[in-house]
Amino acid sequence: MIDKINDMAKLLQLASKDDIVSFLLKYAKKNRQFGDELRDYLACKFMDNKNVENDYVIEMRHIFSKTTDIGNHWNCYEVADWEAILESVMKLINKGRILLNIGNADAAAKIVVEFFKQMGENFDDDSFFSYDDENDCSYECEQAEKLLLDALTASHINSSLKQKMLGELKEMSISSGCAELVYYGMFDFDDMLFKVNMLTASVDECLNLIDEQIVQHEASYDLHKYVARKIQVLRNNERSNEADNVEHQFIYLPEIRQSLVEKMIESGAYDKAAEVLRNGLTEAQIQEKPLLVGKWLKRLFDVYEKLGDKEKQIQTARRLFINSHGDIEYYHKLRKLIQQNEWKDFLRKMIDETRFNNYELWGTNNNLADIYVEEGEREKLFQYIMKHSSDSTYALDTYARYVSEEHADGMLRAYDKLLRVKASGPADVKKYPHIAASMKCMEHLKGGKEAAHRLAEYFRCQYPRRSSFMAEISEF
Repeated sequence: MIDKINDMAKLLQLASKDDIVSFLLKYAKKNRQFGDELRDYLACKFMDNKNVENDYVIEMRHIFSKTTDIGNHWNCYEVADWEAILESVMKLINKGRILLNIGNADAAAKIVVEFFKQMGENFDDDSFFSYDDENDCSYECEQAEKLLLDALTASHINSSLKQKMLGELKEMSISSGCAELVYYGMFDFDDMLFKVNMLTASVDECLNLIDEQIVQHEASYDLHKYVARKIQVLRNNERSNEADNVEHQFIYLPEIRQSLVEKMIESGAYDKAAEVLRNGLTEAQIQEKPLLVGKWLKRLFDVYEKLGDKEKQIQTARRLFINSHGDIEYYHKLRKLIQQNEWKDFLRKMIDETRFNNYELWGTNNNLADIYVEEGEREKLFQYIMKHSSDSTYALDTYARYVSEEHADGMLRAYDKLLRVKASGPADVKKYPHIAASMKCMEHLKGGKEAAHRLAEYFRCQYPRRSSFMAEISEF
């Protein structure tokens, strides 16, 4: 008998948890009394045992004490081991899901609240990103949120505990590091708090919470988010007049103005939308916010299109063209709106008032050069290219083919000068394909094939040892 017990003790040391669980389930199916006793024992321990609930809270606290050493032999220091922490957190959250499924919503909710409490107390960007700058706790927070919402709406949760935890979550949104997670694109704690309140509190209580958040964030870039949330709650509860008042109170926020404009456009109130946009445009000009000016002008143009107001479309598109340094989109719109016999004079005056971004004519197409191409202004295009080209062939490569043949010699001379300079200096295999591509563009010009051949011969004489260069220009 003693030998059998000793053998069992040794075997149990080898057995895994899965082995034991598998045996217990198998035996419980065969022995009903054993199954009932096992269930009662486990239910007593895990379903209504406050000590077990507290044990999980303590376990969550211990998880956040995990550390690791980083650095090297000479400069080594200890930081929070966030990889190990988050891995253990997920295991405990999964346990919380099981506890909820067997009827212990209190324990499940406690696990989540403690997680956010510890996250808020321990999170700081220096430690979180010190070991891995791609660290991310989004998934863990989202799973915790789902568990919390399910637990708080469970019928068997303790009501007094629920109120206590709601208070703790609210306090965390004000003073906890959890609120900072949203700034790193990981988790919006305030949004979770809003969802919790929507599920568990009255409408007025939810609105009171949002009002507190608006005050808390009134100097923050994301104030509009809380204002929009309040408007949504009011409208969802058929309190449209109050929602309208909130919209007009915070219409100085671009996102709220944009939302109001879109709502007006959708309902066909184009005149009202235009008025709201004009007011926003005036404010943006006073505040010297050019990007916002451009945004309101573009939307205003769309509204005038819907109204069929041709005169205001022209005025607005003209402002957009000038303010955007010659946006080709509005050149095209204006060309359709202006009478053909008035167009040339209109365009000339508009160009004179516009400060174009030349970008030295390379790296990006140039708006004015593109307009000269579309207008067939070959002489102006030639003069413009020659004036703004300095040490790059980009402008020549892009626009030379549109210049009249009488300017081909001038363009080829510019090519020759620029490419000789580009080829000089230390050998650089990266620039040879660009030189060859420009020589290919030369061939589109009158006399270009001969000029490219002469230039290639010059390069072959000057740089015979640059094999990569010689290979690139071999076809010329």
